[in-house]
Amino acid sequence: MKNKLLVWTLLLSAGALGYLIHNEHIIILFPETYSLESTSSQSKPSNISLYTWNQNGTYSKETISLMFTNTKRKNIEQIVKKWLLAQEYQTIPVTTLKNAALSFDEKDLFINFSSYPFNRQASIYAKLSWIQGLFKTIKEYNASIEHVYFLAQQKTLTDYELDFSHAWPIEGFLE
Repeated sequence: MKNKLLVWTLLLSAGALGYLIHNEHIIILFPETYSLESTSSQSKPSNISLYTWNQNGTYSKETISLMFTNTKRKNIEQIVKKWLLAQEYQTIPVTTLKNAALSFDEKDLFINFSSYPFNRQASIYAKLSWIQGLFKTIKEYNASIEHVYFLAQQKTLTDYELDFSHAWPIEGFLE
């Protein structure tokens, strides 16, 4: 009797865990493996354009040179950090990127900010334009990314006007 109860408990637990992983309620990321080669041999310089939205309603394009590694996640983190630095000249609160993660198929990007990245009094259009500038920058580096999840302090970003509880398509709005 105890063996049957133990088997049923294990099966129920395994099923619940499988359901949560399948529906992305639990995300498992494995640590990256590091090679013994020096980072200078793995890095290569590349130009990337940063698209920032200005208060006058246009996007400015700034081309910078970055040292890319062979890890897409690290490259995206580096790009987003540089993009946020370019945003500091705008009237947005200072926020930093804590980390970024790619899904296994590299179609979903999870961006985790240190705090709420927008000005609370900003208009919906200003927020969407800020997001579109980020998406243009990311898409120029990696066109295979289809959706972006926004997080702040490892929690879903909350906003009264925009819904961040679902993934945002990297293209398809504010064209």
